[in-house]
Amino acid sequence: MSDDSPTQRIPSADSGDTPTQRLETGEVQEDLQEEKQKSKGLLIGLVAAGGLLLLAIVVIAFFLLNSGQGDPIVAGTDTPLPSASPTPSETPSATPSPDPTEEPEEPVQPQPPAPTLKVDGFSVDTSTVFCGKNGEPSQVDLYFTWSTSNGNRLYFGVDTNDASTAPFFDNLPLDGNSGANFPSGYVPFQFACGNQTHKYTLTVTDGSGHKASKSVTITDVNFNN
Repeated sequence: MSDDSPTQRIPSADSGDTPTQRLETGEVQEDLQEEKQKSKGLLIGLVAAGGLLLLAIVVIAFFLLNSGQGDPIVAGTDTPLPSASPTPSETPSATPSPDPTEEPEEPVQPQPPAPTLKVDGFSVDTSTVFCGKNGEPSQVDLYFTWSTSNGNRLYFGVDTNDASTAPFFDNLPLDGNSGANFPSGYVPFQFACGNQTHKYTLTVTDGSGHKASKSVTITDVNFNN
């Protein structure tokens, strides 16, 4: 080779890419661009799908909330169950309301007073006698009558305030007289002379410890004369 031949330039590695390299680089860029577009489309699709999913969730929640406000349906039918009435709030009252299921207590009736036990009447045919001097006559006839209320036993006593503690006669009729009801041998009943006075007492009892008494006193007007 002579020095006069044209000098040929040999491409060096640093002088730039060869056509083949440039072609390959362009394909790579196109592939990258295509991948970017695919990725962008996928991202948009995912965003759209997420939006649709969120919208579906909102719609489902809306229908679930509204479905609770309607009347419930009997299973297998179209008949709605009766809706439960809201429970009214209870307002405390100062006075509790009576329970209608409880029977009202009957008021306690006061016990009637016990019948009055008493000797309604006790009398003798005279309040004075005339015994003679020296106690003669020795006896003067007397006649008694009586009536009582609410008793069950009657006593007759002489010179006592309570004939039941010192009875001369016991268990006499609650209403009667000495001529018909005094024991045999004491009719007529006689005033014993020799004493200025004698007290005669009727006492009636009711069997519960209650007593009632009434007395009459007879005086000898000739005593000590």
